[in-house]
Amino acid sequence: MKTNAMHNDATRQRTMRSDALHIGSMHANSMQSNPVRSDSDAAHANSVSFRCAMAPGGALRRVVVRHSLVARVTHWMNALAMSLLLVSGLQIFKAFPALYLGDTGYETSGAVFEMGADSLTDGTSAGWLRIRSHRWITTDIISGFLTPPSSRDLSASQRWHLFFSWVLMINGLVYFIVGLTTGHLRTLLPTREELKPRHLLQTTWNHLRLRFPKGDQALEYNIMQKLSYLSVIGILAPLMLLTGWAMLPGLNSFAPWLREIFDGRQGARLVHFVTAILLVLFLLVHLLALVAVGAWNEVRSMVTGRYVVRYGD
Repeated sequence: MKTNAMHNDATRQRTMRSDALHIGSMHANSMQSNPVRSDSDAAHANSVSFRCAMAPGGALRRVVVRHSLVARVTHWMNALAMSLLLVSGLQIFKAFPALYLGDTGYETSGAVFEMGADSLTDGTSAGWLRIRSHRWITTDIISGFLTPPSSRDLSASQRWHLFFSWVLMINGLVYFIVGLTTGHLRTLLPTREELKPRHLLQTTWNHLRLRFPKGDQALEYNIMQKLSYLSVIGILAPLMLLTGWAMLPGLNSFAPWLREIFDGRQGARLVHFVTAILLVLFLLVHLLALVAVGAWNEVRSMVTGRYVVRYGD
């Protein structure tokens, strides 16, 4: 009896593996003959090979090439450039941690946003943050981080910031051109169904509960991703570029209108700073979502291009 049971279990396992490979073969043939529309870099997977196999838990899994080489290279170049832009930008802000409207800014002109620290009689310092006429004590929380240190190199920070802004701009231009030619940017456009309030609320609620798409749906951009990526590409990135240009004195000679759009150089600096904060918030949400959905699979797909799609988990 025991021998027969073991024989039956082995037969079932072979049958499951055979069925899994058969399903994978059928799926591969259907993809090659009738490519389906995809809302991510998985569109490239329609023309590349993949493997289907039975996972240890009995679930079917499929390995696809999710991100193209250009997407992966530009992604990591963006990560490097934005990291160094953030560090150098903070050093520049520390040189004068106050933001103004208009074309000029000085201590008595009334800053919109300002941070600093006051020296106390006991030798310590009290940090503070001020927005217009409202002031809060932020000792050792915010102002301690942003208060200018005793040693810094403003000139070097400006050179680094300008250099990596060009790196980011050229890299983004490459991504945009390739995305247009390959059709990848079209996958970021939301459908009418996705823009319906009910769908938006349901997707938001699923994200708040950390319930993310599985199977083939994991290869597609959801509406939250589409709107956030489009906001970065179409709003935040152009704003960073234009406000950065508006602060360059050399551009005033042939493009004075650019500075006037933002109510002067100090106004451009204020918008530049706010936009940078929004980009940092986007990156934080991006990283948190990466961890929640499965960091290893996502990071591996952005390094090697290989992404594991699991069914029946």
